[in-house]
Amino acid sequence: MEKRIKQILFVLSVTAFMGLAVACGKKNEEAAAGKTDEDIVIAENEFGEEDGNSEDGEEEEDEDAYVVELSQEDADALVAEKTSPLNFTPVYNEQVVNDKNTYYTYTVLDENEEEIEQLLAVDAVSGEVSVYDLENDKILPYSDFKYYNAETDEVVDWNGTFKNGQISVTLLPADEVNFEFTFEGGGVDKLVGVATLASNRKAVYEDEKVCLVFNMKGDTLTIIDGDDVKSGYAGEYKKN
Repeated sequence: MEKRIKQILFVLSVTAFMGLAVACGKKNEEAAAGKTDEDIVIAENEFGEEDGNSEDGEEEEDEDAYVVELSQEDADALVAEKTSPLNFTPVYNEQVVNDKNTYYTYTVLDENEEEIEQLLAVDAVSGEVSVYDLENDKILPYSDFKYYNAETDEVVDWNGTFKNGQISVTLLPADEVNFEFTFEGGGVDKLVGVATLASNRKAVYEDEKVCLVFNMKGDTLTIIDGDDVKSGYAGEYKKN
């Protein structure tokens, strides 16, 4: 029995010695290469940071991949919506990059097929139509267009809550040509309906009992009765 125990202890001692020799050999190799424990830790940290930067870079590239530009045909249609009522014709020029945004640019011909002095531009992502100042390479708001007409060109926000005394009306866009409205308070019957745009500043609602005309100018909503019946909702409403 005693002999068996001595054999086991001998085997364990040899195993431990071999493990220590391997570890020391690895240390000696690293030392010969001029590496210390601190160098190894730093190298591992730097390797991890590089992996992180690589992942960040991939994420940024993925985000850019989701940016969808309009086609030239889409841009042609958008600028034509602005020029057709004037009997003007847009003629495509080229794409330009201004302040990191890409635009389709157009020369505009009047009814006599003569070039007007201003160019128009369509944002390739948002579709917004602007004026392109070619000489100064600047994008200007469409309201700077010489032929801009606030009655037809102004973008009206049919959204929000407006008050006339104790009566309030809340507007909520339904789609491009309709918005939902709710009248309440001030002793009037609650009225919920959908009005349809007749122009950019005017909308109409009609049912079996009332006919209402909505006129928007700035932050003021004026509502008039569209027939001889007094609805109780007519008046001037201010945006909250």
